[in-house]
Amino acid sequence: MTDESSFGRRRLVAIGRSLALVVCCVFVTWLPARADEAALARFYGSFEGEGLAESPKGETLQLTARTMSVRIGAADNGFELVWSAVIWQGRESSNPTANRKTSRVVFEVIEGADFYVGRGSGNPAAGNPLWWARVDGDALTVQVLTIDKRGRLDHQTYRRTLTAEGMELVYTREREGEVVRRVRGALARRSG
Repeated sequence: MTDESSFGRRRLVAIGRSLALVVCCVFVTWLPARADEAALARFYGSFEGEGLAESPKGETLQLTARTMSVRIGAADNGFELVWSAVIWQGRESSNPTANRKTSRVVFEVIEGADFYVGRGSGNPAAGNPLWWARVDGDALTVQVLTIDKRGRLDHQTYRRTLTAEGMELVYTREREGEVVRRVRGALARRSG
């Protein structure tokens, strides 16, 4: 009988451990994914700088200067990203014109994933952009997909990499796999 009762106790212990493991796994999946919070906090702040856009136009390459700013901060369940670009057109003339574009997206944590999804993101096939972001070391990469009414894919990538002075930006926009614009810039961290 001792062998049977010993076997029974070992079996109960094994079942108890398995059950505890299952409960722990279920509990962990219910917790919000916050693994990137400390890494993401390194990007919080305001940055300003300049960049140069390259747009292939047939056999030529059109260059356009830009003044840029970006602000990254905590939001409810993720972070907020606000960026602006002043695009200088007609720089060769004595009277260049400025065209300002500002965008704002709030990214929310996705449970069980190491990335964030833009609030209000939708189905690109229905004309709604799909935004997502991830932190990879010193780089915060934001991507957006859209599909036009003719079914053509537009893919934008913003890669912001931390530097000693602030951050570097590399932006790429592709339509149907062809680069239509690339922007490179350096932004300094603003104090305060």
